Amino acid sequence: MLGGLAGCQPPPATPPAPTPGPREQPRPRALRPRTEPQPEPTTTQPLLAVTDRTALLELERLGFGFQRFVLGASSDTQDNAAGYLTSARYLELVTVLDRELQRVRAADRASGVGMRYAHRVFDARWLRAPAFRFELVGVVNRIDRRAFAPDTCGELRLIYRLAYDHTIAGQRLHSRVPFTLNVVRWLPASPTCRAQAQRWLVEAAEGAALARALTAPAAPLGEAALRDTVAKSVEVDLQSVRWPATVRPNMTGHAEYLLKVFRVHADRWEEGALENTPDLTLLQARPELRTELWQWLHTPKALRAADEGTLVVPEKFLAKRAISVAPHGLARLANRPYTALFSTEAPPPGSDTATYRSFSSQTALLRRLDGLTCMGCHQSKSLAGFHFLGEDAADQKVDALAVPFSPHFSDDLSRRTSYLTQIVAGEAASELRLPAERVEAGGYGAHCGLDASFAEWTCDSGYACKRVHDTKVGQCMPQQVEVGDVCEPGTLRPEANPQRDFVRLDRPSGCGTGRYCERSGVGFPGGMCSAGCSNLTGEAVCGGIALLTEFNQCLARGLPFETCVQEQTRPGALRACSSSAACRDDYVCARMPGGEGACIPPYFLFQLRVDGHSL
Repeated sequence: MLGGLAGCQPPPATPPAPTPGPREQPRPRALRPRTEPQPEPTTTQPLLAVTDRTALLELERLGFGFQRFVLGASSDTQDNAAGYLTSARYLELVTVLDRELQRVRAADRASGVGMRYAHRVFDARWLRAPAFRFELVGVVNRIDRRAFAPDTCGELRLIYRLAYDHTIAGQRLHSRVPFTLNVVRWLPASPTCRAQAQRWLVEAAEGAALARALTAPAAPLGEAALRDTVAKSVEVDLQSVRWPATVRPNMTGHAEYLLKVFRVHADRWEEGALENTPDLTLLQARPELRTELWQWLHTPKALRAADEGTLVVPEKFLAKRAISVAPHGLARLANRPYTALFSTEAPPPGSDTATYRSFSSQTALLRRLDGLTCMGCHQSKSLAGFHFLGEDAADQKVDALAVPFSPHFSDDLSRRTSYLTQIVAGEAASELRLPAERVEAGGYGAHCGLDASFAEWTCDSGYACKRVHDTKVGQCMPQQVEVGDVCEPGTLRPEANPQRDFVRLDRPSGCGTGRYCERSGVGFPGGMCSAGCSNLTGEAVCGGIALLTEFNQCLARGLPFETCVQEQTRPGALRACSSSAACRDDYVCARMPGGEGACIPPYFLFQLRVDGHSL
């Protein structure tokens, strides 16, 4: 899970014995920090992630497809959900997810599959349908994760995403749905991990050539390297239910994401604990265990690890399921389990939070701890609950992402580049990981302090810290209003039940001459300054904005997404974006028909919503 960022399963004290990996395989291009120019790849800097779609397709052909690499099936097994059902491991996954989705429907009478329901639930039939398969969308080098399991050299991650391609009534329907599986393997230990890091010094290449380089004998996906890896976990992130903005206009809709971890054994998958994610039900029912956790968190060792971002909470305190919610990130209590548990708790006698870099108060400590949970990480600077979604086909003109990974993933590349370069050089590498929501400097959309606990989170020159929905942490917005800026802020009143969260919206602010405010109630979180396309300013591009009611009615009739985009959108100015110019929170960088990137609400993309897909 977490699309190649943090893991969500606590490492065992000693990793299990190695299990065989697949045969030859490849990998794509290196990702570079988005805050710096991207030089041509060289052999002096290790690859961090494979995102090249052509290379990933070739890797699937070479044995890294879901049915062979993950399920261990033979090459003649159907590479679709119907074929996966021959695996006992996959059956266990489907059984657990069926139970979780039934829980959603049992708790909410307004929920169901399809757009006729106010609350649209993930369709469990997709997990069995021949038209659906898991596509390989990324390979991620996480040697830096060795801090969480010192008996290893970190992790190798392969990320798969559920997609479909079929024909109904003579119309081809194809898309991806919001469901990723992060397949994690331990890398074998060595004193410095230098040899493991050097495997990733792959010559610059793209497409099939990159795949061949990655599967060469000395490369990280070569047969010998994979034989030494050990299966760790399969981590699930899926959008379980979505309420459209028309149902919850003050919240700009509501979506829930189910987070699960399965430990991988030789013959089965078993539900496991989520990294650093407390079990609220258990701890609220057992006050003595809750007190024990609170005291443990204030030990000098735990505080240092929390400060550094390498905390590993003992498994007895942890949950085996979690729900993250969107939009509005850490303003929502459901994404902040430590705050839900301990916001009124006094620190244990003798503990001191004043001397740490990441926090200097109990308020800041709780937010730091919340950010280290699965839901806190998934909702910090993410793509609607995901950090890695994969590249779309180059010729895909609609329903496509211009940037396939989140701003946090992109920002974290700077740290990981430095880390791996130092390991390759035989030097000691810093284990410091900044909070997921505040890795970048104080530029556009950066998180900034509205409370004294976050006073060091400042904005760059030309930007001001503005409240959007969170009363303690705001976002840096231009002092002179631009297209894409916040224009309808509010104050979020969080509840223990996130379905009851409420935003008291302010009166819309002005967007300047010739501009207008796209409102929260029609799908724009925080409101968004827009304009016509006749006089675009430097930060803007012309894009299509859905006619909300008409667009949804079009999808409800079962028409292809492309048809609805062509017939039920209007032109409007959107903020330009790219891998080096991120969107603000609760927006994604989508590819426009001309190829440029533009910031739009995530659920305007068909592939990021569970509703409207036909089976």
